[in-house]
Amino acid sequence: MQKSALGIALPFIFVFGLILSLLLVIGGGAGANACTPSSGNGNNQNASAPAAAPVTNIGDRGDTIKTYLPELQEASRISGFPISLIAATIHQESGWDPNIVSGVGAQGLAQFMPGTWASFGNGGDPFNPHDAIPAMGRYMAYLKTTLRNAGVDGDEIDNVLRAYNAGPGAVMRRTGGYNTDENNNYAPAIKSHWQQYQTLIKDLGIDDYPTGAEKPSLSNVAANKATPESTSSTSASAQAEKKSAKKASDKDQCKDNKNQKSSNAENQNSGNTDNSGDDYPWKNMAHCDAAYTSCPSTPDPTNALPRECVAFAAWRVVQQTGGNADNITFHSPGNAAEWRGYWIAQGWEIGDKPVIGAVVYYNSGVGGASSYGHVAIVKEIRDDGTIVEEGYNGDYAPNDHQYYTRVVPVDRPSAYLYIPSH
Repeated sequence: MQKSALGIALPFIFVFGLILSLLLVIGGGAGANACTPSSGNGNNQNASAPAAAPVTNIGDRGDTIKTYLPELQEASRISGFPISLIAATIHQESGWDPNIVSGVGAQGLAQFMPGTWASFGNGGDPFNPHDAIPAMGRYMAYLKTTLRNAGVDGDEIDNVLRAYNAGPGAVMRRTGGYNTDENNNYAPAIKSHWQQYQTLIKDLGIDDYPTGAEKPSLSNVAANKATPESTSSTSASAQAEKKSAKKASDKDQCKDNKNQKSSNAENQNSGNTDNSGDDYPWKNMAHCDAAYTSCPSTPDPTNALPRECVAFAAWRVVQQTGGNADNITFHSPGNAAEWRGYWIAQGWEIGDKPVIGAVVYYNSGVGGASSYGHVAIVKEIRDDGTIVEEGYNGDYAPNDHQYYTRVVPVDRPSAYLYIPSH
């Protein structure tokens, strides 16, 4: 019996479809995972995929290194890490693709989330490698300083790389994105690229450590903490939000002074009744509840969740740097405990003497602050060795997430962060 044309064609269609399906599965793996995000701990992170970079021959990257050598040298001087490590991290993040965008919106060669870029991009374009590479150096400097301040033990390069992937808070607390297979594999993946980039840099006759770059410690760094007075004119960085940043990086930013018991001697405004200085513009936006069981997904224009300590402090910095509610000149860099690291990375002044308008900085566990720290603003300096600080969210419920003022000894805060002149 003669078969119809359809009967003859069907087997071929089936076989062709099967082959096409296999090709799509095989070919789609790298593309699907080219920039797979991981969810971090809601702390302004860069959460990068361990297989972020497409497969490339690193030996062919010589021209790329030469093209961006000034920017790589700048990133190295800022961060203290070698050019080869910066290059290996870029390789892991994007495969040197300046136009790549992850599924959650991380942008460009260094995979910055928009909120992080606002803090550390210095007004540049995340899709422009000439802007993104120095920003990566600033961010890595910020991570290094923040982790040193927190006394995080272990290999400093591993710590910084893991923080680049999961955020500094996750690394400090060993929580969130830190506990994923992705994060466990992230630093080893970059180090495997790093060895090849070290060889490439050497073959190109380039100094892997430009003049002024501080070589990082490879072991315990707890004894190498930055002091409140330490600053770095060459350090300028921070990006802490990358792939999960917009998950309200500030969610835990100010679970801060909930353990700080107010007393009549130290807290002139225990009931938060004095709102004469409360000009925070976004106080009517939704905010977290006292237990942080429910938080809004929308930050205020400073990239902080409304009515957190970092939100009010960021607003004061905006005002003092020539901005206003319609012109945001400063964005919160993350949890309160991370502000000093950001200041140091930017090369801004830090000290132990109060100045009107300066940020009052409490490191984790200082002055009753939780592991997330606390920030406020110097409102008044008194002759009796005390200051009046103003801020938000420095008291227990039902007075949480409200404006407060209180009197504290000058030496109680960990440091004073001086706002740069504009």
